[in-house]
Amino acid sequence: LLIQKVPSLNVGKELINRCENFGVIEKTWILPDYPCDPFTEAHVVCYRNIVDARRAKRFFDNLSFYGSLLHVSYAPEYESVDETEQKLILRNKEVETRSKLFRLAFYGKCNDVRTTTYCEKEAKRKK
Repeated sequence: LLIQKVPSLNVGKELINRCENFGVIEKTWILPDYPCDPFTEAHVVCYRNIVDARRAKRFFDNLSFYGSLLHVSYAPEYESVDETEQKLILRNKEVETRSKLFRLAFYGKCNDVRTTTYCEKEAKRKK
């Protein structure tokens, strides 16, 4: 995660302590050359688990922290290729699982191709 608009008041350790409430942090660092507003700085926080990073992003984005509203975004430019690949594989599995659960809840069993095709036709008919 890229956390911007952190006040330059040596509050980085407190920010990291709050970030640790959402999961295990692998590494953190300050970006000294990142373009920031005056008297603010940008921090990078790398979580071990992407789900923890998502929860932290939702919590910290637009949070008032020492009088400054934090801006949080994902920072794929600071990830390795392997990390990005693993993240995409996990996301693909999550989407696949959610779509199966949706089909089960909405249409009943949709495990084989014939049933899935029937479910898709039924969805179009209901629209």
